[in-house]
Amino acid sequence: MYFLNIKKLKKQIISNQLSEKDKLYYYLGNFIEYFLIYNLIQLEYVHRNRYEWFSISIYFLCMLFSIILCYQVNGNSKEKDFLGKYISISFVLNNLLFVLFIIPFIILTILIQNELIVGVIFEIFLSITSLILMYRVFKDIQIKKSLIINP
Repeated sequence: MYFLNIKKLKKQIISNQLSEKDKLYYYLGNFIEYFLIYNLIQLEYVHRNRYEWFSISIYFLCMLFSIILCYQVNGNSKEKDFLGKYISISFVLNNLLFVLFIIPFIILTILIQNELIVGVIFEIFLSITSLILMYRVFKDIQIKKSLIINP
């Protein structure tokens, strides 16, 4: 994995030597860097309480586990195009989750007047649900794939 040497990385990409495991490491690195940078920048301007940090941590851990679990279910580095599958599936699942959770979110907002508590509950529930759904979709893909290969 290259951290600063873009020329070597370009050579590896051009010669098609970037493995699925390498792509996973770059994606995880990107995810962690964006997460840290976003939250470090907000430290300066936004004063968060422990509930917000708890919900942020839950979100981060769920996303991290989601990526790793899906990579393992996908067959580690044996299968091709893990990131293509992960990104496209997560896009559709995020849209579905948004539609499914918008009504409960509105109801929670009406019932509980504290925006912070509603936000934390919503974010934790959404993160865990998204982790479970992502895992199940990848597992289902593997099961159906094995049925097609071995009828």
